[in-house]
Amino acid sequence: MIDSIPYDWLFLAARLGFVALLYLFLWQVLKVLMRDLRSAAAQPARVRLPRLRLVVTDPAESDMSAGTAFPLVNHTTIGRHADCTIAIDEPFLSGVHAEIVAQNRAWYLTDLGSTNGTFVNGKPVTGTVYIEQDDVVQFGRIKFHVMA
Repeated sequence: MIDSIPYDWLFLAARLGFVALLYLFLWQVLKVLMRDLRSAAAQPARVRLPRLRLVVTDPAESDMSAGTAFPLVNHTTIGRHADCTIAIDEPFLSGVHAEIVAQNRAWYLTDLGSTNGTFVNGKPVTGTVYIEQDDVVQFGRIKFHVMA
């Protein structure tokens, strides 16, 4: 029976089959692309971590002046010890008084068992608290304004 079908018709059927498979493949690629585009559009936009800095508003007995600014890095330590990211010579600060950490696109402050306490907007810090722009942070007697 195959001998009775001319080769021209066989080649035409093979070509049509190939074209059909090609269109099927392209259709599947288009479906996957559309699904990915829809899921990407449904996801919330990524929020960048704001770059914050601590600006001195009340230096207490330290040798700093009001307006001195310290940029926050991903892991900032504050205290009297020279190894701290922000080392301040002030009698009411502990060696390593507190730390500020960037985590999950936000900034968090932790008091590290300091003697004279850490405060955010006048409230004592116990454990870890969220901080943001325009907060007032106090380490011992030194007050800082959190600014962008």
